[in-house]
Amino acid sequence: MYRITIIVAILLVCGCAQPRREAKRDIREAKPDNFTVIHWQSAANRADIYDKIADGIKDGDLTTVEQVVDFSAPLFNEAAQKYTEDGNALRKQRLKDADDKLPKDADKVFRKMAQEYRRAVGK
Repeated sequence: MYRITIIVAILLVCGCAQPRREAKRDIREAKPDNFTVIHWQSAANRADIYDKIADGIKDGDLTTVEQVVDFSAPLFNEAAQKYTEDGNALRKQRLKDADDKLPKDADKVFRKMAQEYRRAVGK
């Protein structure tokens, strides 16, 4: 019994007996309801593009820099467009659909956006 207690204590101290954490949900499935998520989704989309480039190189379909550029430019443009659209939609919502004059709390809206971007990069 004494040995089992010592083994359990060692496992707890080293973290080996900690319960498994639930896997994080894929960020691409999250609703783009803050700029942290929008930024992370953009990064995930760009990572996927780089994987596609690597796959194309490995498969022998992409053998020159020009081929990589021609292949990836439309994909990066599409990712950038999605990033811009999601950001604009959230900004419009937070600014209460303002067309001309900013709402009185606009400075707070933009500070929140800055905070969410900083959170995305760990600052």
